[in-house]
Amino acid sequence: MSKNNIVDSLHLDFLQDTNWKPFAIVAGLVVCATAGFYGYRWHAAQGEQAAQVVFADCMNQLAQAQEGTEPWSSVEQFFKMGYEQHSGSKLAPYFLAYQAEALIKQNKLAEAVVVMEKALDTMPKSSPVYGMYATKQALMNIDSNDAALAQKGLEQLQVLAQDTKNLGQDVALYNLGLYYWSKNDLKKAQEVWAGFAALQKEGKDTSPWAALAEQKLEYLA
Repeated sequence: MSKNNIVDSLHLDFLQDTNWKPFAIVAGLVVCATAGFYGYRWHAAQGEQAAQVVFADCMNQLAQAQEGTEPWSSVEQFFKMGYEQHSGSKLAPYFLAYQAEALIKQNKLAEAVVVMEKALDTMPKSSPVYGMYATKQALMNIDSNDAALAQKGLEQLQVLAQDTKNLGQDVALYNLGLYYWSKNDLKKAQEVWAGFAALQKEGKDTSPWAALAEQKLEYLA
């Protein structure tokens, strides 16, 4: 493989519009819906509602950037300001996560790693999108110029792919297999993607990531 960095090769299916765009939008809707359950006090509820309005505006900017009508630098600033204005909100870590997305799109990986780490530090592990962003953090670490950090990222990804309690296990499985695929270790990629069979036995057979893995496995057949 040429010197395309791993963000391009591994994130090709994870971040590019053909596959990531619907997940980014759906994740945003899930986040907003989840945040709506938090508002046990009137003042707190008012604050969360204000944060949701700003978050929705930011998501609109994100959608425009994905369509090519808004620069990613603007999206970064929108989410950054959203976090600064609502750092005490339940939505705070998600403002950061999407800011990291915008930084990745601008090839500012080092900055994105820092912002994503902050997002995960404040994001509840019970969040339905925690596993997805944990996988992304692992991939960003893998792509770093620091060998030790890259190895840490691979180990993080392996743990996420094996964790049956991880709601984003399918995302981690797909991207771990894709990592080995990018290294031309096709046997290892097949072994990793065989893990989707176990998910199917558990009734988790609707994952789009399983379908993407199947497409690549068919290529090897």
